[in-house]
Amino acid sequence: MHKSLRRALVGVGLAAAGAVPLLALAGFAAADTPTSTATATSSATASATATGTPAASAVTLQIGGGETGITVDLFEPSKVTVKTGTTVTWVNSFTEPHTVTFGNPQGDPTTPLNVTPGTPVQYDGTQSFSSGLFGPGYPPVPGAPPSGTQFSVTFTKAGNYDYFCAIHPDMKGEMDVVDSGTVDTQDDINARAASEYAAGLASLKADEAKAPTAATVTNNADGTKTYTVAVGGPDNPNGALVQYFPPSVSVSTGDTVKWVSNTHEPHTVTFNPQLFQGDPVSAGPTGGPTFDGTGLVNSALIGEGYAATDFSLKFTKAGEYHYICLLHAPSGQLGVVTVSQGTTPPPTKTATGEAPQPPNTGTGTSSSGGNSLWVGLGLLGALFVISGAGVVAVKRHN
Repeated sequence: MHKSLRRALVGVGLAAAGAVPLLALAGFAAADTPTSTATATSSATASATATGTPAASAVTLQIGGGETGITVDLFEPSKVTVKTGTTVTWVNSFTEPHTVTFGNPQGDPTTPLNVTPGTPVQYDGTQSFSSGLFGPGYPPVPGAPPSGTQFSVTFTKAGNYDYFCAIHPDMKGEMDVVDSGTVDTQDDINARAASEYAAGLASLKADEAKAPTAATVTNNADGTKTYTVAVGGPDNPNGALVQYFPPSVSVSTGDTVKWVSNTHEPHTVTFNPQLFQGDPVSAGPTGGPTFDGTGLVNSALIGEGYAATDFSLKFTKAGEYHYICLLHAPSGQLGVVTVSQGTTPPPTKTATGEAPQPPNTGTGTSSSGGNSLWVGLGLLGALFVISGAGVVAVKRHN
């Protein structure tokens, strides 16, 4: 079944950039280093076992995980059996946000729905609710400790209950609640969580190993070249590759870079992102089709099911130009185009015998502007992490 996709911007918004002190930043890469599930698992286990072996009435599950450039979108483990009265806590320690959503809540499930602030949801299988988005850098959600990385539900009635993440349609879980009989211990849960995470990550790394390691180069009729960069990876039920393949490309002035996304996971190609304001979901393309290093250039969302699956930009001035995906920069989706001064290709005759004009070389910033750009990227990264601003994909089945 074809997936229709929607995006929502959450947090304080990119316009709040001026409120974050620059001295608090150590650059985008240092502002938010993705945490592996190995670290997340140990953190969750420490939380669950701080006072010794967890009681049968409380267990902890993992949600999501990943590595730089890879998001594992799974409930870990996907199925758990607990006794009636057990409080289940989901822990998300990675950069990609998720929801814990039961039933069919009316409204936007990326915000808390039908939950009581400050206490775990008391669930008897009849109501619908959603945790809202939670994870590092997001505000605390009802039923969660102040960290904003956890969400809890107490199951008050026996039954078999399905749940899902509102922004990842393949991310589903099952909770089997029984009055008596064999149930999962925390050790059982931890072991299965580690196994399922490892399998999901391995699947994504297999996709990553098949990804292009160099741009595809096409010779144009006017003597310039077009370099094609793949965006993201193939659709995978275990998560997503949030990378540009390759992440860096070297071209000459007058050449074009074309980014192509053949996945349902949307992405953007955004230069000078510190200038972006508004909602990346609804924002249309900005800037282009040429780039001299100045001004905002944003592709808008590209991918299967969106207005476009590709975006092209001709570079008219030498320099080193960094760019990001507005949706996945915290998870490591960064790129760079290095432009060297090329010789003007010889003019070719047009159909009427007239010679076309040489390409416009532009008047933008050169590679010396790279430092100021990375300050901007550091500021943007801090917004995702420090002030809780982030962008997420809401994916629905038709």
